[in-house]
Amino acid sequence: MMQKNIWCLWVALVMAAVIVSGCGDSSSHTKNPAVAPSDVLTGDTSLFPNAGLLATAGELLSRGAVNTNAIIIDTRSAEAYAGGHIPGAINLQWGTFSIWDGSATDGSLPPLADLEAALGAAGLTRDADIVLYDDTTASWGSAGRFFWMLEYLGNTHVRILNGGWDKWIADGLPTETTVNTLPVTEFDASVNAGSLAEKEDIVAKLDNADFILVDTRTDEEFIGWQLYNEARGGHITGAVHLPYEWLYNSDKSILSYADLKSLFDERGITADKEVVGYCTAGIRSGFLYFLGRLMGFPRVANYDASIWDWAAADETVYPMERMENYQALVYPGWVDALIKGQNPPTYPGKGYVIIEAMSNRGGDNTTSYDAGHIPHAIYLNIYALEPNYPVYPYSHPSDGNIMPDAELQAFIENMGISTETTVVISGSSLTTAARPAWALMYAGVKDVRILNGGYKAWLAAGYEIETKPNMPSPVAFGAIAPIHSEYLANTEEVAEFNTGPAAVLADIRRWEEFTGAPGSNTYLHFDDEGRIPGATWGYNNDAYSDVDGTLRTEMENMWKDLGITRDKKVIFYCGTGWRSSLAFFFAYLQGFQDIKNYDSGFFGWSWDDNNPIEMGHTDKLINAETLNEIIQNNNDGKPYVIVETGWGPAGDSYNSGHIPGAVWVNTDEIEYDCFNARNDWPVDAGLPPCWDRSTTEEEDAAKGLGPDDALPRNWWNIYPDQYLLPAIVYMGIDKNTTVVVYGDDASAAARVLWTLMYAGVTDVRFLDGGKNAWTAAGEPLETVVNNRTPVAAFDPDDPDRITAIHPEYKVSIPFVRDVVNGINTQALMVDIRAWDEYTGASAPYDYIPTSGRVPGAVWGMAGTTPSTMEDYVNADGTLKPPTEIYTYWNSHGITTDRHLCFYCGTAWRSSLAWFYAYMMGYPQISNFDSSWFEWSMGEGSAYNGDDPVLNLVVDDFPALP
Repeated sequence: MMQKNIWCLWVALVMAAVIVSGCGDSSSHTKNPAVAPSDVLTGDTSLFPNAGLLATAGELLSRGAVNTNAIIIDTRSAEAYAGGHIPGAINLQWGTFSIWDGSATDGSLPPLADLEAALGAAGLTRDADIVLYDDTTASWGSAGRFFWMLEYLGNTHVRILNGGWDKWIADGLPTETTVNTLPVTEFDASVNAGSLAEKEDIVAKLDNADFILVDTRTDEEFIGWQLYNEARGGHITGAVHLPYEWLYNSDKSILSYADLKSLFDERGITADKEVVGYCTAGIRSGFLYFLGRLMGFPRVANYDASIWDWAAADETVYPMERMENYQALVYPGWVDALIKGQNPPTYPGKGYVIIEAMSNRGGDNTTSYDAGHIPHAIYLNIYALEPNYPVYPYSHPSDGNIMPDAELQAFIENMGISTETTVVISGSSLTTAARPAWALMYAGVKDVRILNGGYKAWLAAGYEIETKPNMPSPVAFGAIAPIHSEYLANTEEVAEFNTGPAAVLADIRRWEEFTGAPGSNTYLHFDDEGRIPGATWGYNNDAYSDVDGTLRTEMENMWKDLGITRDKKVIFYCGTGWRSSLAFFFAYLQGFQDIKNYDSGFFGWSWDDNNPIEMGHTDKLINAETLNEIIQNNNDGKPYVIVETGWGPAGDSYNSGHIPGAVWVNTDEIEYDCFNARNDWPVDAGLPPCWDRSTTEEEDAAKGLGPDDALPRNWWNIYPDQYLLPAIVYMGIDKNTTVVVYGDDASAAARVLWTLMYAGVTDVRFLDGGKNAWTAAGEPLETVVNNRTPVAAFDPDDPDRITAIHPEYKVSIPFVRDVVNGINTQALMVDIRAWDEYTGASAPYDYIPTSGRVPGAVWGMAGTTPSTMEDYVNADGTLKPPTEIYTYWNSHGITTDRHLCFYCGTAWRSSLAWFYAYMMGYPQISNFDSSWFEWSMGEGSAYNGDDPVLNLVVDDFPALP
């Protein structure tokens, strides 16, 4: 309990100082000349829903003096207060209003009667107008702790000074050293119980979807270091991490509304949830409470007992988690203690080497190192770990690998490192540090650590630097390297690696590289694009760092969504083994047991032309600028057609303005429509058959259908190939035509796009954002109706073709039955409908009265109504980032190693999901054209009265709709 007792002693001293200060040195001291406060970096504070909770320096000043209509409370230490404070301010510390009895509840609020007495003695009442301030990060947000306590006790007139003492003094505003006190009064509390969280309530809500727990402590505390004698290290299981230091701007004002909302949203901290913050003893989390109130959150609370209380409780009831190897990620204070010979926690005491790792391509430029580095640190250019350094560009994959084992061992020995040496690596980035860390671990150095945040974090912590260079003293390694050869994967092993439920090949590159986007490969020594087949995207290395250069603590949860978990074998790769070294080290921190780094990376893989490469098709999604280039350049002389599409004849949307040159395509031209005057309404499952006659006679004739021709019911499927191909020809499109599709409904556009690609049109593109994106780019619309120019044949190379070129893009009822019956075990049905449709709680189509889903189908994230796709489409009509869809799909088992078959009601929404999968390069994808319509009502269904029922369904709500 030593650290905690020291903490308590400090609090006792603070309390004593408060008592002394209240005894009455009333002498006044010289005040600063009146100066106007500068603007805070917060920006427009009126954007905050509860902006009235923020006080400004301007509000406290009147004619250069402080307006003392409000009680101003300085919540800093007594020593800081005595050195100068805002004129008229009294001094109170949060510790005065806390329990200090050496128990696990130290730091939490005392009994209500004690609080009322203490506050009354300080001269406060429940209805007093109060402005609080502190020295922000130096006080751990103590003003926030006071704010929370006063609101908990019923004061509704309390505010916090934006920027606190830091900005007040930086602006040169008036100060005094006079000790101010208030007459004793009575504080009559009216407790707001909802603002105080207890561990019993928290543990009961941890799994609730509308509950979120926020850890406001530092990285080192969150990952497992026990800095304040916590009974257990780490964080409460399920908590999200938001360090309190991030909540301030550089001038110590609070973040802008947009920045704060972004931080909150990224972590799921939203107004629709109950939000509870915690820290060590409820101080930092008290400031989070304040910000939650400022943001207008209706349910926000502070767990004031916090980690001292939770960690001391029964671990079987109150769970915590930490990084298995947290000790490998050290913080500046630990390194400082190491340098000073204080034997910090987990240090084995066998000697240490500190490395300042830098990335200097082409030579040893030590300018940055010479300008300043951590004391005793030696310089390392990490390119020196490569066998042919400084040769660049590489002429062979081995040039970019770490050097051969014997050379590597000699190199390490010359750095003064043996297998027993504790090595601390500070890098200009986490990747720069991780590359040599992995190499040392591979060689067999037992205790390799990375300084979290590197040299930048060292400077921010205020520790001393040195400028003199340090030279290592060579030692014997003590073994034959490599001791951990299992940390390295080669090309042959990757080729034989079977991804699936137990193994992951994780690609640690940019999304553009992973999908093989044109121009995504920026390496000088190879130009191949794409990915290793079967790979899972594991985020690019920049995602592993927070804005301050420290490790992103939530990466483990991000990995879980991608299926990268501790129970699996994982091989990491990137371009040449650098970025994947960081992922490897992160996995080591988390306690992954079977991990490897493919050092040759995609360079080594693509070097052998026999190795297959998987590609996405990101070029199929274009923006207005690209479309304008196509128009202006006449597609470089190649035929092109722009299609605006939707259901029915051209209406106001097309006639009032469309992209120049665009023709209107009615979706009825490609699929059956059962809504026509020749048939009875409503549609039923039997006779008379559903004929298609809603299109014009000219369009029918183009398909080869005469007035007396009848087509059997086909459930709004696309036309059979022999009719579909002529219909596409009539649009002026053959397989070699460039086609750009857009529409007011992204699903309708996707339906036409999928149909054209199924037929075999090679270059079909989707205009992201449609007509809105075109006009937003400042491009004009036209109102003239554009006529089509039909082509001679769909396939100029085979004019008699009557079959689609890509039949694998479409599946029908027999295929789905095989999946449902377990005959086809490689396919997965993916339901692209609203959750209520998927569960059977609703059947929103007028013409599909059946509810439920295909057995075994997984939910693929869809909108809430049949006509919207808000989970795939933004409010402005642009598509959601594919990375969001990819992450969601992976978290639900919708992975590249399965044949994914998408369906919805009538295959419109599923066409859009199919297009996403196509863009992302999923190798086996198809669209169930009949979808729920025919499966639930056609031949083989219970609706059709068939016995036996072949089209089985799952309905979670059989009594609905």
